[in-house]
Amino acid sequence: MGEKLFEAQVARAFEAAGARAWAAAGRTGYQIYLDGGSREVLEQCLCENPYLAQALKLAPFDYHVLPKGWELDRIATIAHERQCRAGDVKLPVLLPYRE
Repeated sequence: MGEKLFEAQVARAFEAAGARAWAAAGRTGYQIYLDGGSREVLEQCLCENPYLAQALKLAPFDYHVLPKGWELDRIATIAHERQCRAGDVKLPVLLPYRE
């Protein structure tokens, strides 16, 4: 919808919310994948960006609870995609939309 989120902003919001997770920017909104933490605090921190706050009125966050072991699965997927070792992967907090 034109708003811009930066990984550092998302990382600060997750930290403030006490959440371990990531966000994926989709075509019609954001997918938020959470492992604990407060949704309310997360949204409040992210909505300090006035453009995001406005966009969320049209397409609210779509929240998902992450299953146990999600980090290792995600690291393995990224390592496979990059053709590198799992130990070389640092999980991002903001993922771009991919078809």
